[in-house]
Amino acid sequence: MKIIVDVDTGNDDAWAIISLLRAEEICDFKVIAITCVAGNTTIENSVCNTLKVLEICNRQDVPVYPGAKSSLLMNSETKEGFHGIDGLNDVYNEKLSMELAQKKNAVEAIRDYIDNNPNEITIISLAPLTNIALLYKMYPEVIPKISSHWIMGGNHQGIGNITKHAEFNFYTDPEAAFIVFNESKCQIYIFPWEACIAMSLTMSFEQWRIKILSSNENAYTKFLNPVEIVAYKKYHEWMPCDAFLAVCFIMPKIITNKEEHHISIELAGNHTRGMMVIDHMKTNLPNATIIKEIDVEMFKNFMLYVCHHHVDDMHLRFDKLTLNDKIVY
Repeated sequence: MKIIVDVDTGNDDAWAIISLLRAEEICDFKVIAITCVAGNTTIENSVCNTLKVLEICNRQDVPVYPGAKSSLLMNSETKEGFHGIDGLNDVYNEKLSMELAQKKNAVEAIRDYIDNNPNEITIISLAPLTNIALLYKMYPEVIPKISSHWIMGGNHQGIGNITKHAEFNFYTDPEAAFIVFNESKCQIYIFPWEACIAMSLTMSFEQWRIKILSSNENAYTKFLNPVEIVAYKKYHEWMPCDAFLAVCFIMPKIITNKEEHHISIELAGNHTRGMMVIDHMKTNLPNATIIKEIDVEMFKNFMLYVCHHHVDDMHLRFDKLTLNDKIVY
């Protein structure tokens, strides 16, 4: 299986990238490219942050492609928020050069990969869906050639984190999300905001993330500790949203509660623009699987594997068969 990861790299994108690359060692998939889009930060920062993560992982063999600089309808403004201005909470002054990225645009790159590998490409989207929507509109012939699409974003109970009723990735480019759900031909799996909230309530940032996950010397926590200490200074729970989705893809047995629904995106509401709309009346056939809950201990054990490399059987309660099980929904 070949994977393209679409990111706007902040700290949770970084954890997802690290998790996917570490899982390559024991799983039958390969990350063949990472594409970048504006979201948490500018496209330039997104690319540079991604290159830095790959350097930390010693995986500069993975090509990085710059994509959309803004949402489909409006120019994106970079505001200081959870990820700071630069996406990594402005901790590191030195940036890797954009020249290290590929010259081809992300949308064209995704098209070429799909054309060359029909029905073998899975897209993992951890950012606003602008690149994927542009792909659909510019090269619609590739839509039926995508194997599956995993998305972190949206909400299934109307709880927002950027507005009262909208999650960041979908609110940043609602039209893009609408296009993706309206035109996709492949199976979509989505990890929404409310599932992130439920997961975070079980993981203390100070007690688990810092004291346990960072208890040994490893390049990943060494790089992300100063970034996340700034990010979580006002919060008590660790919430690496993009990593939740990545681990669901890696290890589908982690999913304990899921539902199939037809999903669309609200574009015009004064209070609900960007909200994920679920057809509870079932007037339309399902177009996505919503992941509502996952096994917390399984997630923690996988992250221990990622950061500690060698974990004894008492802590690591899954094996290669668990990771490699076919996804059957």
